[in-house]
Amino acid sequence: MKKTIIAANLILILLLAGCGNIHSHSWLEANFQEPMRCPECGETLGDPLEADFSVRKISADLKENEPAEFHTVTGEEKLDTTGVFTITGSEVLTEDASHKKKNGYEWHIIRMSLSFSDENSVNDGFDYNYLISDFYDIEGFMHSFVYDRALGCNTFTVNWYGKDYPECRESSSISRGEWEKSGDGFKKTVEITWTLLLPEGYDGIVVGVRSSGIDTEGKHYIYEYYEPDAFLLYRVGGSK
Repeated sequence: MKKTIIAANLILILLLAGCGNIHSHSWLEANFQEPMRCPECGETLGDPLEADFSVRKISADLKENEPAEFHTVTGEEKLDTTGVFTITGSEVLTEDASHKKKNGYEWHIIRMSLSFSDENSVNDGFDYNYLISDFYDIEGFMHSFVYDRALGCNTFTVNWYGKDYPECRESSSISRGEWEKSGDGFKKTVEITWTLLLPEGYDGIVVGVRSSGIDTEGKHYIYEYYEPDAFLLYRVGGSK
């Protein structure tokens, strides 16, 4: 009898000890980095949202310091021409003399170059487009992208682990260079520098170039005119 009472008391103690863990989950919505999650107990459900670049099968796998052939068209005649595109450097910093610190954000400096030397480009020049998008949310990025006259740059919003960061910034500069003697011919190099203010650790911004031979009339989003052979894209923070 005594053993029975002790056993019953032990079961009661265990039930009381465990009842604090029994609750109705209050789920936070899934985002691009995490599935649905209960903030009280940490339990998760399902999968994170699938990134737009994955859904649309858009490749952004260019690596730093790995030259790649870039196919586009010449200036007037729109002849085929092929150059070399390279991400020549990337840098992350909190602040410096030119970039003011902002809590929760960090600055990214991305440098890339584009060189041409084939006969068609030497005779007729070359045409290209450079672009920026968001790996996770193409349309959301485009809808938030606006020029801020006071700041003198473009601003946009990204969502990182379920939180909106509305104070992201983007600006770019181009050095077009001149045609220079190279071996038996000539060569011209264009250098493009991106300056980005992004949430700390954010890995969703994509920059790169596309052929000017693509028809984009009436098309607003990259997935509407994407052609694998006509784009070279680099995912900031996601390409090592």
